[in-house]
Amino acid sequence: MEKNRKKQIVVLSIALVCIFILVFSLFHKSATKDSANPPLTNVLTDSISQIVSACPGEIGVAVIVNNRDTVKVNNKSVYPMMSVFKVHQALALCNDFDNKGISLDTLVNINRDKLDPKTWSPMLKDYSGPVISLTVRDLLRYTLTQSDNNASNLMFKDMVNVAQTDSFYSHTHSSFKFSDSLYGRGNVG
Repeated sequence: MEKNRKKQIVVLSIALVCIFILVFSLFHKSATKDSANPPLTNVLTDSISQIVSACPGEIGVAVIVNNRDTVKVNNKSVYPMMSVFKVHQALALCNDFDNKGISLDTLVNINRDKLDPKTWSPMLKDYSGPVISLTVRDLLRYTLTQSDNNASNLMFKDMVNVAQTDSFYSHTHSSFKFSDSLYGRGNVG
């Protein structure tokens, strides 16, 4: 539990630095090369590097600033990115449930034998019975806070599929689209 808390603090710290820098950039133009102030990208890189270096483990961060400058910290490694889209899945599911007037406290009964015992799934470790009864809110919690692959796969299969998530994301953010090849049709994590 302490390890998860540290991860959450790291993510929150990086997010706060990014938000601060991005808000600051809305009010001030990035410094030029002739200026005494370092460019925004250098400030952001230094801030994120300090946070990351204080934490155990291997952490990589990439941020696009002003749709043209990219800040990269620890960009030499290849990181698994499959769990990143679980945030988009959760947003699409919440939007869909909200539009349909369905509560996140809706109870879902999950047959244990329909879940993959070989993938990362804290949910499977927490519940030993043949049928797992959880609310959609709890499935979201497992997906977002513990990156549970079975919970995510179940929501894609039974609640909001990849195409719906892609459509939601592309309509609310940009022209960028995820594809079934990125998500895969099996395990997602």
